[in-house]
Amino acid sequence: GMVSREVEGMGGPPPEGISRSRPFRREPGVFMARRGAAPDSHPDLAGRTVSFGTRDPFRALATQVVEAVPSARVDTLPHLTVEDALEQLVRGDIDVTLVERWVGEAVVEAYPELELGAEFGAVSYAAAVRSSNPDLLRLVNDFAFQALPVGLDAPPLFGDLPAIHERQVLRVLTLNGPSSYYVYRGDVVGFDLDLMERFAADQGLILQMVVVPSADQLVPWLREGRGDVIGVGVFAGALPDTADVRFTRAYHDVHPVLVARTGSGIRSVADVAGRTALLPLNSPFLAVAEAWRDSLGYALQLTGSHASTGEVLDRLEAGEADVTVLQSHLAEIELAERDSLAIVHVFESPGRVWATRTDQPELFAAVDDYLDLEIGGLTHAVLLQKYFDPERWRVPVPRATPDGTLSPWDDLVRRHAASHDFDWRMVTAQMFVESRFDPEARSFAGAYGLMQMMPATARQLGVPDLAEPDDQVEAGVRYLRWLYDRLDPALSLDDRMAFALAAYNAGFGHLQDARLVAERQGLDPDRWAGSVEEAMLSLSDPDVYRTVRHGYVRGHEPVRYVHRIGQLGQMYFRVAPEG
Repeated sequence: GMVSREVEGMGGPPPEGISRSRPFRREPGVFMARRGAAPDSHPDLAGRTVSFGTRDPFRALATQVVEAVPSARVDTLPHLTVEDALEQLVRGDIDVTLVERWVGEAVVEAYPELELGAEFGAVSYAAAVRSSNPDLLRLVNDFAFQALPVGLDAPPLFGDLPAIHERQVLRVLTLNGPSSYYVYRGDVVGFDLDLMERFAADQGLILQMVVVPSADQLVPWLREGRGDVIGVGVFAGALPDTADVRFTRAYHDVHPVLVARTGSGIRSVADVAGRTALLPLNSPFLAVAEAWRDSLGYALQLTGSHASTGEVLDRLEAGEADVTVLQSHLAEIELAERDSLAIVHVFESPGRVWATRTDQPELFAAVDDYLDLEIGGLTHAVLLQKYFDPERWRVPVPRATPDGTLSPWDDLVRRHAASHDFDWRMVTAQMFVESRFDPEARSFAGAYGLMQMMPATARQLGVPDLAEPDDQVEAGVRYLRWLYDRLDPALSLDDRMAFALAAYNAGFGHLQDARLVAERQGLDPDRWAGSVEEAMLSLSDPDVYRTVRHGYVRGHEPVRYVHRIGQLGQMYFRVAPEG
């Protein structure tokens, strides 16, 4: 057999003696051009020239481009490969081209000069199999089913646990967010994800995560058959219209907490009368906060958008309101470095739960039994510490010795920093923030050593083993240099280094998202302080991270990371000699 790739709606029947499997992947086409010039809508193609290669499957759409925008022009270039197109786009020899989205996303990671625009058409992948081999075709179709699209592109599927076992795929509805499912240093992580992976493995099922746009769509998507289970922690009383939904036992002991500014005179819930409470529109406690308003006597102020936890706390610190109500696990993490705020009251709550449809009694029983076994066990405790231990977010103050020694690893850092043209004291500051100079340090996501490198990333950089401190430092400095070199040399030295450090912490994709958001907000995408750092903070806001390619990121982390390294670097410059 072989894989065939055809533009949707443009393919004919397979050749005689060949059968085609059901499509196992659908990839939309997307216009690509130089940054700032990519067409965001079809009318933006007016007067533009779209170039295709003679062997490009999207060339079949050339007529449709002109039909959609009569003033657009199309150009077919012989032997135009993707590599040729990239070079000509960067030089300005080509105006616009059309690529598959997965190709485009990989390209703009490596070529910051380019960006993606509006979608146009799509390519479907299928397998071509000899008609004389029906068993192989059946196996390929089984695989194609497991690789079905998700979300709005997915066909509705229903049934209880036996039907799911027959399909071999468990579709889990989740949210892109700090407790459930997000990208951290290139890997997909999350408390709910880890738990659901174990459940799927116990059942012998393939796990397929379906990211829902917003919490208020979880129940509708479950009802419409877009997923089999809600596998992101929700509060049963906070979801509307749940008559046909059944909630599991609580698996995460989370409570609403009242947060106030220290020194405000608010020491308990009895002190909120006459004060103002600030809540985001997407708060799971909005309904109960409205119910408490009359009995507790406070005024309720809404953010006017689906604000992030960090944004709400920033506004509380700024004095825009007196208190807020947050989920306890998120509050503890966010307050780890906010001395001006404190939890003053904990409300009772049954905790976070998962959910199935009421017509899935076997699936519900299996999930509930799994949670019954997990809760209180070692794995559950380890995951709670992995994701929600506030101590993970605290960074102590290092001390330099009188002779200017900064760490036990100064010689290693000097050597590797010099070979990549970095100041060794700045790298030492980064090392302290990463690992506190501990070569055995391991992060919750698997990053290891002095520079907290992911082993897979280190191998890609030519460092196959992170066992030795020398290799750890070499891998970290190589990676920092690789990030630094991907940035425009025209940037100021300070901004280029800040961008490289932010990318080291959050990933280059999240940095690119932040620069794009900064530009959208009228800020300078080439400046970190006051511009891209502000945009990075907003990537914790659902209204923002849903509009960018790489989704949610704990925006405070890279911002604090860059700030902390800058502070330490300045201190190290004063106490340690040059060279």
